Amino acid sequence: MKKSALLLILITSLVVLGLSKRHVLAQTAEETPTVALDSETPGPVLSVETATSTPTLEPTPVPAPNLTIIKSAALDNDLNKNGNIDPGEDVAYTIRIINNGAELSNLVIEDRFNWDNFKNPVLNNGSCYFTGDKIVCKFDILGPGVTEASYTVTLKDVLDFQGKSSKEIRNEASVLIGGVLQGSASTAFQVSAPTPTPSPTMTPTDTPVPSATPNPTPTQSPSGASALGQNWSSTIIVVLLAFVGIAVFTYMGGFAKFYRPDKGGDKESGETSGMSKDEIELVEKRITVFREGVIIIFIVSTVLLMGIAGALQSDGVISLLSAIVGYVFGRASSRS
Repeated sequence: MKKSALLLILITSLVVLGLSKRHVLAQTAEETPTVALDSETPGPVLSVETATSTPTLEPTPVPAPNLTIIKSAALDNDLNKNGNIDPGEDVAYTIRIINNGAELSNLVIEDRFNWDNFKNPVLNNGSCYFTGDKIVCKFDILGPGVTEASYTVTLKDVLDFQGKSSKEIRNEASVLIGGVLQGSASTAFQVSAPTPTPSPTMTPTDTPVPSATPNPTPTQSPSGASALGQNWSSTIIVVLLAFVGIAVFTYMGGFAKFYRPDKGGDKESGETSGMSKDEIELVEKRITVFREGVIIIFIVSTVLLMGIAGALQSDGVISLLSAIVGYVFGRASSRS
């Protein structure tokens, strides 16, 4: 019985001792990757490879865009030919982009305006369009070199100068690539306010002090024949009328005397003509009326010609003509 117990204890101890040696060998092999060589029995040498890590790939850096942006404004139509930008005239904007590097893509230009100063634009580039408060120009590919975008806007006819003599109009264009701002450029110009038309001011004038004026010396107007002599046509007409009047008077006087036996006429001739006394008186009256008419015509013509020649003033001419008209009406009344 005791021998069986001792044998059991011995076996248990051997088992425990064996397990302990295996644990120590396993731990040593795990910490030091070497192989133990048996000096009595040579064998193949075993090597343990060291694990290598996978290398991390770094992205190749893309060079930053190298752009030069220039914006300019110029007068497009000078309506008043004064060389200045004035209300109602056109302004041409040009944006020049110089790509000093590699080819770029998805480039956008945005140019914002204050539309209180401008009317709708006229676009001169097919890549640009007007939207909202800005002009947008898109370039899918922008190669190296110079690229331009241009458009024209018109100033409003009436601008708010806020009481100043001139107004600065400035705006800025931005360049973006993929939505990221790459740079900007601005330009400005001055607009002069229209010069108001001054209203005329009344300058008070001093009231002149009346001074005594000398009496004008009346000029002597030519009289009679001297006045008529200055106008040869009038003189000739007056002379002709005088001769005609004398001839008419002479003829009519002889005619009347021929038909009036009591005035020395030829009675036999009157009787031979077969005229009675009443007929002779009627002829006499007609001759008298005709004679007076000739005299009146002669006088009126003379007065008018003297007035034309300046020998008579206008009021004198009117007075003489009025007297003649009164005489004619008086004679007509006396006959009736």
